[in-house]
Amino acid sequence: MSEEQAPSPSHEALLAQLPVAAVLLGPEWTVQACNPLAVALLGAAPSPGEQHICDLLRCLHASRHPDGCGLRRACASCDARGAFLAAVNQGESRPSGLSRFNVHTDEGAELRHLHLGVAPWQLQGGTGALFTLHDAQARADRREARLSNQALALLDHLPAGAILVDPDTHTIEYANAHALRLLDRVEDDVIGVQCHPLLCQAESGVCPAEELGRFMAPWESTLQRADGSQLPIMAEVHRVEHAGRSLWLETFTDLTHQRQAEQAAQLIDEHITALLALVRLEVRDEMSLVTWALDQAVLLSRSELAYLHLLSRNGRTVQLYASSERTGEDRTVRHRRRCPLDQAGIWADSMRLQQPVVHNDYPAMEGRQGLPADHLPIRRHMSVPIFEGDRVVATVGVANKREPYEATDTRQLELFVASMWEILQRRRAEERLRRSLAKLRVMLGGTIQAIIRAVESRDPYTAGHQKRVADLARAIAVELQLSPAAVDAVRLAGMLHDIGKIAIPADILTKPARLSAVQFALIKQHSVLGAEILETIAYPPNLHRVVRQHHERLDGTGYPDRLEGDAICQEARILAVADSMEAMVSHRPYRPARPIEDALVVLERQRGRTLDIDAVDACVRLFREGRFSFD
Repeated sequence: MSEEQAPSPSHEALLAQLPVAAVLLGPEWTVQACNPLAVALLGAAPSPGEQHICDLLRCLHASRHPDGCGLRRACASCDARGAFLAAVNQGESRPSGLSRFNVHTDEGAELRHLHLGVAPWQLQGGTGALFTLHDAQARADRREARLSNQALALLDHLPAGAILVDPDTHTIEYANAHALRLLDRVEDDVIGVQCHPLLCQAESGVCPAEELGRFMAPWESTLQRADGSQLPIMAEVHRVEHAGRSLWLETFTDLTHQRQAEQAAQLIDEHITALLALVRLEVRDEMSLVTWALDQAVLLSRSELAYLHLLSRNGRTVQLYASSERTGEDRTVRHRRRCPLDQAGIWADSMRLQQPVVHNDYPAMEGRQGLPADHLPIRRHMSVPIFEGDRVVATVGVANKREPYEATDTRQLELFVASMWEILQRRRAEERLRRSLAKLRVMLGGTIQAIIRAVESRDPYTAGHQKRVADLARAIAVELQLSPAAVDAVRLAGMLHDIGKIAIPADILTKPARLSAVQFALIKQHSVLGAEILETIAYPPNLHRVVRQHHERLDGTGYPDRLEGDAICQEARILAVADSMEAMVSHRPYRPARPIEDALVVLERQRGRTLDIDAVDACVRLFREGRFSFD
């Protein structure tokens, strides 16, 4: 190498600072110097001034020179030649990636896909060129590694568990942070371990994903945690390429909250269903209702037994009222056991504290009291108080749920028990009202009988008339499928429809001949007088109206108000048919009784004219079908 072309020490220092492999060439394509990165890349340092660059580079596009160019200045098809000439003669630079070459090292190795950059470089005595060499394969490897690291970083930020599994050995090669949290394990306990016992519990060496190609649809499984517990998960498998290898990416999400929400929804549904069934329960006695409700409390709380204890009015004594089927007590015996409140066991805790109480480890409780010999053993217990106003009156308890009782269990039981007690109190009130009404009916019946006897004593010819009319009117109302209240109103109006006659002079009522116009006008006032007498009676509410209208007729020819059609209430229209029928078939001093069939024919002639069509038809059916008789 001539002194004119030798690189100065400053050139070598500059080459050493470059971050890439660099070779400095003289005008004759001879290697003048190279930096340490080039030495490392080529495997040995070229001989300065003796080796040509063509001895080192082989153009990938020049297949006719498989062992190197050998021209020492490159051929016309070589991109490096054009770049070199442009740098030496015209001072132009060509960027890295100009072309791709192979490099032959002194050890016979070959680096493929080498990218070349060329720039002019001033040497003593002329212009040379700086060749920078970039290992494309290393760059690709670094890029793939960088992408792989980015993918793992993305997996670490997933809100789901993710692991990478070797499909050949089924061992875990990577687990993200969320997967480790769900497994409750550290990385060293997971990496290198087979995924089967942790994720799908398949037999070793058997995997459900192996025959499903690149994707396995989501399925529900359980995750085996470090403490031995199991976590419900939704898992799926994808086949992915990672770091040049084919792996399984298994992702899974925790279903615990979903399961809890489903269980809560199921409990709410069961609670509503039980409440509806409780409201619709057709039992008359109180004990049947309570024991049914306690059996439902057992089902709703997932327990084995339930009970209801009452607190005495003075607040000193607790007594068992009823229990569920499996308690061991005789649940059909009321008030079987009594105990002072201050001596009662856990059954009375909610009474004493006036709030729900939970005992999730009863056997370990200090100071617990024994149970009856025939009683089921108690492991867990929960009770809630029942209030009337601000006073505790009872408590309902359940026991022996498989899992510990939680706040949701307490709330569910409180709601159900409160509803049960409200229904129970309502039924008690209804029973008291029913008994009161029964007593009132007895009293009212006696009063009505006394009134009827008073009326009939003044008109012995119509003795029994009011009762017979009431019986027929009731039968017609039932035939027309009226409500029970309307049927009762018709019957009562029939019993009292002639009560106004008590104010009519007896000689007019018992006159054996036809009445004069004045006398008949006075008789017609009995419906008005009867309505005035009954106007203050509250039940049934329209009794006085029915009595006033029972002589009205559809065509307006009746009395006292000459009402027509629908202006007459239905009960009065029914009573008019019954009154007419009974009058025709009964003996009177001024005429004999008519046969039943003749009376029915008369009713049919008046059907729709003066008398109600439906009421007449019902009356005719009852007699002709033999379903009613005045006998």
